[in-house]
Amino acid sequence: MAFDAVEDLKMALIGVLNHNISLVAPLKKKIMDYKEQRSEYYRTLVRTNLAKIKETTKDMDEATKKKVSDMEALFASGDAKTMIGIVADLSLPKPQRPITHQSQHNLNVPHEIRDDIFFDLSEIDKCMNANAYRSAMILCARVLETALHRKYYDFTGKDLLETSPGIGLGNIISKMRESGIEIDPALTQQVHLINNVRIFSVHKKQNVFQPSREQAQATFLFTIDILKKLF
Repeated sequence: MAFDAVEDLKMALIGVLNHNISLVAPLKKKIMDYKEQRSEYYRTLVRTNLAKIKETTKDMDEATKKKVSDMEALFASGDAKTMIGIVADLSLPKPQRPITHQSQHNLNVPHEIRDDIFFDLSEIDKCMNANAYRSAMILCARVLETALHRKYYDFTGKDLLETSPGIGLGNIISKMRESGIEIDPALTQQVHLINNVRIFSVHKKQNVFQPSREQAQATFLFTIDILKKLF
């Protein structure tokens, strides 16, 4: 799952087209329900990777730089379909990366959140490679939030991101129990563990939390295990 910027952009644009997302952000901010949160997530992915490609190609030939310039204009106008045609024809040197452990996991997650989950797993891998272990653990919690929100929605038809924005992992578990969703007690403990790690990672403490690679790796493995149990 460790993609270079070109592959990341291509996958992001595929997600935009599959989910019928507008690349042009609304002028007025909407309540961040699940759909709008997902839309903003994909817009950010496209914007970020387009910027990476522009930086990579700044000293390359004029034809390549024109393709990037054209994509910037298309992004501003919201034309994802034409953008993906240019990306498919873009050839850049790929960074050397080791084969990632995530490719070894067969995850059967719902297609509605598959892109979101896999992009986050790819980001976790990048954090691990960069020794950014705290960031990796925070992303693990984000993966679980996406998965648990979807599980709750599939069972109840209710979007907690719309009715209870900002709800934490622990409260999502409580809501699932109240709705009669059966949850393995071991899974609940794993979720609470990762949630506590995220809290220590995000909130300022007297002693800075500096997780080790082993702790981050264990959190990632717990996350993969939970995804497999949920779906």
